[in-house]
Amino acid sequence: MGNYLESATTPTTNSSTTNSTKTTNSPTTNSSNINNTEIIKKIPKLDISCLQSTSFEPLLTNNYLSQLSSEFVKEEWLNCWTLIFSSLRHGKSFHRFCTQCTFRGPTIILVKDTKGAVFGAFASDSWKNPQSSWYGNGNCFLFSLAPEFKVYKATGYNDHYMYLNFDKEMLPNGVGIGGQHFYFGLFLDNHFEKGNSSASCSTFASKCLTSDQHFDIDEVEVWSVNLPTQEEYEEMTGESDNSKRILDPVTRQFRSVKNTTKNRGGILTNEDNPDKFISELLGKGGWSHGLEPEINATNSTTNPTTNSTTN
Repeated sequence: MGNYLESATTPTTNSSTTNSTKTTNSPTTNSSNINNTEIIKKIPKLDISCLQSTSFEPLLTNNYLSQLSSEFVKEEWLNCWTLIFSSLRHGKSFHRFCTQCTFRGPTIILVKDTKGAVFGAFASDSWKNPQSSWYGNGNCFLFSLAPEFKVYKATGYNDHYMYLNFDKEMLPNGVGIGGQHFYFGLFLDNHFEKGNSSASCSTFASKCLTSDQHFDIDEVEVWSVNLPTQEEYEEMTGESDNSKRILDPVTRQFRSVKNTTKNRGGILTNEDNPDKFISELLGKGGWSHGLEPEINATNSTTNPTTNSTTN
């Protein structure tokens, strides 16, 4: 930056030939310096400490960083971007995505598909425990970075900004931004293997972000642009210890299932069976044909025993 400013001001220092040259060049040079300095200040620092290894390089390059940072409307979103999830570091795990990324403030999701396209979304609200409803606000946007840079801002047509869901057989299981169920602006499935981007998304007036509407995921990164303070985290989650956030949302929902079945005298149903829940998290996507009869058989043999013990 020092070299840039020196080279920019040199013509003003040396331009002593005519008054008109001074008058013309000096204001232009100074305004150019000011504008470029402001742009430089808008580029946030990057915290990649979660990679824990110099062998991993983030998907967010300096070029992508400078392009994206110019689109943010709040100053607090431009101080420091913290890498909180990387499929290179944490694996293609939806469970790990949920534990790393919920209640972490506004985030950027970066995706690279197997054909080399890079694209993603900005979620202007914290991701919450998985649920079937939409949330977020109009500061969300979609973007593509490679092979070309494009940004798609909210249109106000609907409020379908952020979607995070799993363990629902009749609804998409994964993370989505914009659009409708099964016709998302951007959607990553709960295995982090497949994704899709609709050819037309009314939430952002966006086109398909990659060359194919249905794509294979190569890499995923999530960056928090404004990590919440301890007090803000406690207010969002109701927990007093940030180190215990690993319990959200998996253990919390698992405990809820256990409490429900305990109240029913130990009887499990297809809707709240913990084995089914864990199977979903392990990437089985729900019941398999081989697993369902075994669990049903187990339930039929254990239920009488449970009832007799209760009586």
